[in-house]
Amino acid sequence: MDRAIAGIQSVIPEVEVEKIHLIDKRIEYCKGCMVCRNDDPGKEIADCVIDDDMQEIYRKLDEANGYIFGNPIFMETVNAIMKTFSERFCWVLSKPGR
Repeated sequence: MDRAIAGIQSVIPEVEVEKIHLIDKRIEYCKGCMVCRNDDPGKEIADCVIDDDMQEIYRKLDEANGYIFGNPIFMETVNAIMKTFSERFCWVLSKPGR
């Protein structure tokens, strides 16, 4: 990740970068309640009934101009933390109609 960030900063020196370590965050599993999926597609960030560190991360992702995701590969796929993270932001930020 540090090399990817350095690469971006070599092209765009004024870019602001924040590295979020998911392992340091309290991210609960998606409950499959569909509140986020069924929320108003006109809202910037859909509601999520889970009160954890994802609430802060949703705002940061919504304000960002781009993302770089990285994680170790375990058993030929993303690790459990990245899977949980991606399941949680999927409908909250990638709603139909946006």
